[in-house]
Amino acid sequence: MSVVFIITALVIGFGGSLHCIAMCGPLVMSMPFNFASRKTTAVLIYILFKSLAYGCLGIIMGYVGRTFSILSLQSTLSLVAACCLLLMAVVPIVHNKLKLPKWVSAIYGKVFNQLMQSPRLHWFALFGFLNGWLPCGTVLSALAVAAVPASPVDGFVFMFLFGIATSPVLVSIIVFKKIIMGKRKYIFAHLSRIAMLLVALLLCWRTFVPVSHDGKHPVYCSPFTKG
Repeated sequence: MSVVFIITALVIGFGGSLHCIAMCGPLVMSMPFNFASRKTTAVLIYILFKSLAYGCLGIIMGYVGRTFSILSLQSTLSLVAACCLLLMAVVPIVHNKLKLPKWVSAIYGKVFNQLMQSPRLHWFALFGFLNGWLPCGTVLSALAVAAVPASPVDGFVFMFLFGIATSPVLVSIIVFKKIIMGKRKYIFAHLSRIAMLLVALLLCWRTFVPVSHDGKHPVYCSPFTKG
């Protein structure tokens, strides 16, 4: 597991959460954190279980990446991940096109209503875990990158760190609602696109630029290898 791997997870998580201010901010603001018996604990539990859900998705993508690695298609996977990030950055409308099936929305609605009626910690945990499975352009982009190392463990770590990296913005939305959700939210969306572009360029560079281990034979490797 390389330092680049960890930094990438944090950059995509934090940068992607800046975009989510405009998209998911209203949902977070509507959650009854202020009515929980222990507000800080409720926020931390929500973040933890949401990150664990991301980690579960990372495990799945790790096995997908391993399949690509066995087929010697890891460079192709890196390029696909870069394209996903570029798509999210250049065509942000894609975020709005991802919708849940009606039966899934009904389940989320029931859990959310229960949370509103009884803001106990276990409901924050359940809703946080369920929210981690919501289709989101930023999450899908992170999942594409999580598959690149071709390891279920690395996939879990990558997506868990991705989830943790979204917490500063999440907490800011809860604490500074009016400031964050004002006109400035569109500035954050632009910063998010810049972060995605930077990571996409890193993926492309390590996919196409050969790395020489012996000074003679160039090797095209994953951007997350220590080579």
